[in-house]
Amino acid sequence: MASTSRRMLNWISWAPLVVLFEFKVATIKRVDGRSMSPTFNPDPAPTRDIVLFERGPAIAPQWWYSPLKRGDIVYLKSPTDPDVLLVKRIVALEGDVVVPRTMYAYPGRVHIPPGHAWVEGDEPLGRDSNAFGPVSCALFQGRAACIVWPPSRIGAIPVASEVGDAWSVPRRLAARERERKQRVVVGGIVRAL
Repeated sequence: MASTSRRMLNWISWAPLVVLFEFKVATIKRVDGRSMSPTFNPDPAPTRDIVLFERGPAIAPQWWYSPLKRGDIVYLKSPTDPDVLLVKRIVALEGDVVVPRTMYAYPGRVHIPPGHAWVEGDEPLGRDSNAFGPVSCALFQGRAACIVWPPSRIGAIPVASEVGDAWSVPRRLAARERERKQRVVVGGIVRAL
C-alpha cells in the first residue's frame, strides 16, 4: 500500500512540470494531410509524422523563443476557423513583399504588414496565404523542432537546401523552395520580379 501511495505522490509531484512543459515549452502533434508533403508525410503510408513543436512567441516566454525566420515550419490556428490547426512554412515576414502564387485571390504584390507573415504548404495545392492572405503571428502556436515518429524518420526536419541522395525527401522540395524565394522580396525593396 505504501509503494502505491508513494508512486501516486511521485506522479502528482511531476504533473505540474509536465503541464508546464506542454503549455509553455513544447508540444507533440500529429501532422495530418498532404499540404506539407514531402517534408512531413512523404509516403502514402497510413502512418503520419509526429512532430515536436517549440511553443510559439504568443505562448512561450520571450527569452525562450528565438525570432521567426523565413523557412521555419509553424503550426497555427486557421485564420478562417480558429478550431482548425494548420502546419505551414513561413515564406515572408513583416516588411517583405510577396507575389502570390494564385493571382485571382490577391492580384499583384502583397506587402506583409507588421506582426504578420505569409505562410504556404510545401504541396502547392493546399490552403495557405495564397487563399487567405498574410496571417497574424499571434495565431502561431509553435515551430517545428524535430520529427519524433515514425522511427524511420526520427530526427531533424529536412531542409530544402539539404535535399539530395542522402535524404528520402524528393528533389521537388528544393525546386519548390527556389520557386518560393523568387516570389518574395525581402525587406520590401520592390524590384522587377
